[in-house]
Order: sequence, then structure tokens, then C-alpha cells
Amino acid sequence: MKKFKIVSLAIVFWPFISFLLPYTAIEVKASNIDTTNYYQQEDNVPTYKEYEENIRKTIPINSKELVTKTIAGQTFAVFLGYKECPACRAFSPTIKSFLNHNYIKLYYYDISTISKDDLTPELKNIVQNIIKLKGTPTIALIKHRKLIHEYIGSNVTEKQLFTLTKYKLS
Repeated sequence: MKKFKIVSLAIVFWPFISFLLPYTAIEVKASNIDTTNYYQQEDNVPTYKEYEENIRKTIPINSKELVTKTIAGQTFAVFLGYKECPACRAFSPTIKSFLNHNYIKLYYYDISTISKDDLTPELKNIVQNIIKLKGTPTIALIKHRKLIHEYIGSNVTEKQLFTLTKYKLS
């Protein structure tokens, strides 16, 4: 019985555990761009401090707020990442440049802060079935509880992010 519980818990939490692992090579596929490969270049990755400075204009959001905004049917853009992720840090200068040139609300959901208490059925549904998180960094535009746009990986350009400005974001 104990072994069954451990295996069951591992299966349930694997999607959350797997996206917390840092990647050195990931396949990038977004709904609006072709599949490309991203290979981490260690010498160009910002430090943790530079990453935090680069995402300074994002608005931190916790699990409860993410669930509330989604369930309420709001239209919003959220960046899912974490500072230990080399691809997230490599992407952070793009976020900085984009937010310096375009005033939009971009929420930041730091997935490294997810606690056991945060893993509600509602959060699992949002991450697995609405955002369908495949890796980090991810920028997701959610409107009326549906994923409208997603951008995955560090090779997303500022021009691609510009599509977010077409929406009235809350």
C-alpha cells in the first residue's frame, strides 16, 4: 500500500517536478512559430542578479492570484520561469527590452516558489490543461480561461511578444 501511494504521488506530481528541472537543450514549439532547437550558450547567460533586474518591470503573481485571474476569465499575459533556469535568464534581456518599449502588464509566476499547499486541483488544471506548460521560459496569454498565445524558449523575439499589445490586458 505504501509503495502504491509513493508511485501515485510521483505520477501526479511529475509534470510539476519535470518543469522545475533546468534544461541545457530544449525543443521549442509555440503555437505561432515553427519548432526550433535552443542550445544553451553558457557565456551569454545573465547572472541571477541580472535576471532579477531584467524582469523588474514584470508583476509578481502567486499561485492563488494566477488561479483567481484565470477562473475569473480575465485577459492577461504571464511569464512562467525561475532564476535558476538558464534559458529563462537568457530570455530575460528580451523581456526587459520589450517592457521598456511597450507598456503592458506582464505578470511573473516564479515556478520555483510553488509549494505543496499551492498544488490545488485548480492550479493543476491551469498549468496542465490551459497553459499546457511544456518548459520554461513560457509567456502565455490567457483570455476567458483559454490559451490564446504562447511563446516558449529563450529564442522568442521582441517582435513576437509585440502581439501581446493587441489585447486589453488586465
